[in-house]
Amino acid sequence: MGIARVASPPIAAAGGAVLTPAYRDRFGQKMHPAIALTAVRRSLRRSPRGHGHGETVSTMTIQTLARLFWLCLAFGLAACTSSGAVPTLIPTVQVPLPATNTPLPRLGAGLPATSTPQGTPAAPVDALIAGANPAATPVAAGIGSTSPIVSIANAARLAQTVAGSDVTVSGLAQRDPSHRVWVSILSLDQRLLLDVPATITSSGGRTDTWEVTFRAPLSTLGRASLLASVRTADNQVLMVDPHPVELVLDATLTDRYITLTEPGSGFTAYTGYYVYLTGQMSRPAGGLITMLVLDEACRAVASRQSFGIRSGSGRWFGYILVPRDAAPGPGCVVATFGEPGDDVWRQTFVPITIGDGDDRDAPTTLHIIEPAADATARAGHSFLVSGLAYNVPGQTIEVNVSLDSGLSLAQSQGAVDDFGYWELDVSLPPGIAGSAAVTIRAGSPGDDGYAEARLLLTIE
Repeated sequence: MGIARVASPPIAAAGGAVLTPAYRDRFGQKMHPAIALTAVRRSLRRSPRGHGHGETVSTMTIQTLARLFWLCLAFGLAACTSSGAVPTLIPTVQVPLPATNTPLPRLGAGLPATSTPQGTPAAPVDALIAGANPAATPVAAGIGSTSPIVSIANAARLAQTVAGSDVTVSGLAQRDPSHRVWVSILSLDQRLLLDVPATITSSGGRTDTWEVTFRAPLSTLGRASLLASVRTADNQVLMVDPHPVELVLDATLTDRYITLTEPGSGFTAYTGYYVYLTGQMSRPAGGLITMLVLDEACRAVASRQSFGIRSGSGRWFGYILVPRDAAPGPGCVVATFGEPGDDVWRQTFVPITIGDGDDRDAPTTLHIIEPAADATARAGHSFLVSGLAYNVPGQTIEVNVSLDSGLSLAQSQGAVDDFGYWELDVSLPPGIAGSAAVTIRAGSPGDDGYAEARLLLTIE
């Protein structure tokens, strides 16, 4: 296979930070040699959509590919070839890392010292994770005269919690006097972000009231779980009361963050196709932004890709392929920078649904990546229109640019590749100005599979 053409421009973040790869493919496009090796491995591991499940890579194949990688690195070869198809390499993700299906590491005992009293056993992360699923909540019978019960009384008011703000959580508990109430925050990938003991504020009869005040973690934005638990003196979890919480940004509390504005919560990403991520960033640490697709209810890494970035603030965007072997069902996309546990580590989560890429009955979807909404185009020049699509009839899309008056300025058709990416250069006539609509269509109005996406731009 020839490495697919790198079609779109390199990623540009705030301050004009642009990643430029060091090598070129056989079409003359710049690329990093690690991309070639990863693409070859992917083509051997799984076949394109509609062509079965692919082959298994042998040890000898891996060794051969490794040698190929170093030859590319040493001599700057113009192309690395094998058989089979690979996705169009889009340079918004220049240095893909190998995908794994192992659970993400958990912070556990790596919490700040102020979160757990000295001498207390390590937080029972696995039991809290099990307790976050009400159907699996562990309950111990015959403890003292009552079975433990715990509840968060003000959970509704905490449904949106500002990261870095002071938060008070209160509730009720029935427990043995030797047991304690704890409050925890778990991210969707099951990292323990916070674990603090509550204070019993009143005790009488069978029910106690409790309360705890803490600073919500700055490291994480997006969906998470807020949990109250009853535990024994040796930190065995007896009962958990879980509640969803959205950790939201207040930029006045921190100048270092990363957000995701797309995809939105509940978005369906299909196996074998790209998913587009974009958001805002400020002061990224470590020189890399990493994007992840998590499957198995966000418990395993389906794919991971990183790209270099300079410090700055503003919009960022990237693309990541959902592997064909990702598990359909609940999942997440994640954007992150820094090292987990460090003061400069930041991450943001959006829950998604992972759909089966071979489902021909799934709805047609269209997404415009470029130009951005409210962009400016120059009359008499061309501009790039690109995006992602799924289940498009005939694998063809149509682009139309028209003025507010309805006058059509340009029309063009383009093909969607096997992994959902498409792009077109659209030429505008000279001597025009004003607001214009860019409309992308797949199929014909009224037909099954018809879809349309639209944005506005200004022509000068």
